[in-house]
Amino acid sequence: MDFEAVYNQYYASIYSYILKKIKNVQDAEDLTSEVFFACLKNFDRYDSEKSSIVSWLFVITKNKLKNYYRGRKDIVSIDDDDNPIDFPSDDDFENSIYLSEMRTLINKAMAELSPREQKIIILKYYNGLKSEQIAEKVGLSAVNVRVILNRSLIKLREYCEKNNIKWEF
Repeated sequence: MDFEAVYNQYYASIYSYILKKIKNVQDAEDLTSEVFFACLKNFDRYDSEKSSIVSWLFVITKNKLKNYYRGRKDIVSIDDDDNPIDFPSDDDFENSIYLSEMRTLINKAMAELSPREQKIIILKYYNGLKSEQIAEKVGLSAVNVRVILNRSLIKLREYCEKNNIKWEF
């Protein structure tokens, strides 16, 4: 994997993670830039045998956040034992990255469906509506909605299989 691919794949997740931690858009943008600058600067030293790219990025991100907190007078020090800042484990960070990647894959799979199929899937699985409720909203019979749902799920399953995506639904 080259730096550009790492940047494109993980930028949004790193930025979101940092923003959740510091709740300041400008500082989050700056820190995310610092993370990827450090990544670029040290990319030739990354060893995939020692850790995954996600773990490596997490370490860089964690260090940048520590430096950020140390430099702030209005925030409790990260080294203060009475007020420790809880950083997530590698598993939590990797799970966050995984969920972000899954959202991207789901959106790509959904793009394979017609607008009507997309709407019905969204109403069913995102809004939690029953087939009868969906039928009222889209002007179809409940039976027709169930048929469209079934066919849409088959299309999604085929898309996932074709693209080697392990996604259970």
